[in-house]
This record gives sequence, C-alpha cells and structure tokens, in this order.
Amino acid sequence: VEVETVAVNACSERPDVDGEAPWDLGFGPDELYSTIDAQRLAAALGGGVSDDAGTYVCNALLYTLLRELPGIPVGFVHVPARGLELATLMAGLRVVITSR
Repeated sequence: VEVETVAVNACSERPDVDGEAPWDLGFGPDELYSTIDAQRLAAALGGGVSDDAGTYVCNALLYTLLRELPGIPVGFVHVPARGLELATLMAGLRVVITSR
C-alpha cells in the first residue's frame, strides 16, 4: 500500500492493460499535491507514503482529480493485488472522513 502525495503534469505514452494511453493532462501547474492527510491514511492502511506517482495512469488520475476538484480532499492509494482486509479499508476510510 502506497499513498501518493504528488502528481505531475506529465504522461507516459505507454498504453495501459486495455491498450489505451493515459489522457493528455493539458494546461496546469507542473505539480499538484494531495489534499488528504497522507501520513495518517498510510498508517491506518499499514502502508507508506510516496511522492512519485510516476507518469502513468495513476498519476494522470490523481493530477486530473486534484485540478478539477478544488476544495475536496483528494488522494490516490496504490492497493496491492491481494487487496486489503475490510477492517483495514474501513480504518483508512475513517481517516479520510475525519480529515475534512
């Protein structure tokens, strides 16, 4: 589990698993920063904090949401393929809800 804190205005040309390339992010700041309490969320999820979402689909989604939803808490969590236990997921959700 990694909670991302920074999204950059850059996209890889590499297609995703469906053969689609990430969308063009368009005009905007070079970087945007997560608006959730990443440290608390990572602790609740038993994960870490990252300041590099890369330049792929994860970054594109985080960047777009941060730019388009000002004033709303936004973050991105990389969840392992094995998923998360329900209790862990609920602990993370409580952090997000109470951080507002």
